[in-house]
Amino acid sequence: MDTDDWGDESLGTQSVRDKISSAFSARAKILSKTLRAVKAVSLLVGPIIMGVVSIFLGGQIWPLSALQLAGLFGAVLALAGGIVALATEGDEIDRLDEARQAYDIADSNFETSIHLLEELTDYELSVDRLKSLYFVLNLGRGVLERAIDGGTSDEVSLIDACLLAVQRDLLRALEFNTGDICTIGVYKVRKAESGLNRELHCISAWRSEPCDLQKARVWPEGVGVAGVALSKNDEVVMPDLTDVAAGTAFRLEKPMLKDHDTERYKSLFAVPVTLKSNEQPWGVVIATCDTAGHFGLMGRKGVDPEEAVRAFAGLVALCVASCKKKM
Repeated sequence: MDTDDWGDESLGTQSVRDKISSAFSARAKILSKTLRAVKAVSLLVGPIIMGVVSIFLGGQIWPLSALQLAGLFGAVLALAGGIVALATEGDEIDRLDEARQAYDIADSNFETSIHLLEELTDYELSVDRLKSLYFVLNLGRGVLERAIDGGTSDEVSLIDACLLAVQRDLLRALEFNTGDICTIGVYKVRKAESGLNRELHCISAWRSEPCDLQKARVWPEGVGVAGVALSKNDEVVMPDLTDVAAGTAFRLEKPMLKDHDTERYKSLFAVPVTLKSNEQPWGVVIATCDTAGHFGLMGRKGVDPEEAVRAFAGLVALCVASCKKKM
């Protein structure tokens, strides 16, 4: 893990704090040396003066009187105590500086542990999405195996069965949460009534808010995210349809526009379903969410939810190809 990604702000704050601490330590050490000098004079020179004064105080130098001996003995004890005190005295400033360094290390380790926990949470979610994506492919494979053994040739019923089987894990791989307004739709290309243009009809879908499939909108080629994916025969992602930067390319006009569209369909991702036997798309798989930035988010860790849409589009293609083989 690259700690440089955490930003330069914390590093700048640490540098300023180190400079302040260094200046404080330098100033404090000067004061400490001054205090030690004063203590040395008080504890060493003072007892010597006291001893000399005690000898000459009575006027008689020799033999020493009892008071002189007592004064001299006291001075010797004071001198010895001063020597011991100076010898054993620690540098409080050094202790404070060591304590500061220990605190900084502990604080840095704490911040590192917080970042690690955040990283672990992100990777845990990534692993969960990857596991769900694996289950989607595995369950879809099982549906296809049973369809091949059973001779199923109805592509709509097979796609419905596949979506039902993988639904729970597909939602987790898509990172849809409880409370989200989201959809997964499978659209098949059909000729318009005029016979000139292509349009997309919904043949299978899952919606967080159930809706009659017969009332699903028909998307003309080039209209909406799904229609543009059809016309381009390429993936189309719209991170936030309500963003001003998104422009008007995907904005709908009446009668295509419905109430609450801007609230329910903010982030969309569409993938064409193409069979090798036909260069033109058979249809389009689209996923939508009411959370802006759900699809097309840059810098997301782990497996993007777009991969789940691609995987399901691949299963739809296999379902269609399997049915065509039996026709």
